[in-house]
Amino acid sequence: MRHMIETEHHLCPACGAPSHAGHLSSCVVSELEREKSDIERVTTTSLAIVQRLEQAIGDSISADTLQTDRAKAMTAALESIWPEHEKGGQTFFRIDAIDPALDGLRMMLAPRSYGGALKDHVRDFRYIRLGVGSVIDASTPEEIIEARLKIGQIIVHEMEHTLAYGDDDPSGGEDPESRQRYFSNPGEKRAFAKMFAYKFVQLHPGIPFDMETFAPSIDPAKGDHWYFVYALQGDDIERKKIVMDVVAMTTWYVNHFRELGRD
Repeated sequence: MRHMIETEHHLCPACGAPSHAGHLSSCVVSELEREKSDIERVTTTSLAIVQRLEQAIGDSISADTLQTDRAKAMTAALESIWPEHEKGGQTFFRIDAIDPALDGLRMMLAPRSYGGALKDHVRDFRYIRLGVGSVIDASTPEEIIEARLKIGQIIVHEMEHTLAYGDDDPSGGEDPESRQRYFSNPGEKRAFAKMFAYKFVQLHPGIPFDMETFAPSIDPAKGDHWYFVYALQGDDIERKKIVMDVVAMTTWYVNHFRELGRD
């Protein structure tokens, strides 16, 4: 891609990631290193949730399953795998049963949504709203595999927000200034970086992170397009600094997943 960042030059001696003016005084990797034990705990919990979701999808959904039946079948399968749940108008799965440190955190499935959100202090507890629309819509085995990868990315992203809160506007707004505010939010940069790292290690096990390898998997409708294509167009120095931080954190998170043996 024309505007893809070069990772071979100007590497930060502190974190090994692409550097920029002032990077050393605010190296984002230093913050991750300070929180490494908490990040490892949240990563382990996130991957346990992903494993349960993948099993529920595999147990209940195939390309032949009617779309109208998929949400109900997936919820029922997940209830059998995840006994710590609460049923009412909706089913809430207790994440704090996996990790007691996340006291009061739940998760619910949103069949007609394609993203995720961490809802804070609603119904007297926090919960992750997980969009499973990609699974509901999948029409081939390949699309189901792709949908499972997307769900994993959403979980990893939203769970990281339990450590680093993001922007209050989940859409980021429509105008360029609002979207830049959203994507430059420290919590969003961090959650997106971890999501990109998860995607990378799933698609490229054992390969060190670099943008040339990651480029073919960039989704033109998602945050990776903003960070790795749009933000690198033109001469906006502030946007390029944002990208440098995200690349540095993505590199760190790829190594983090591999230290945990998760690729």
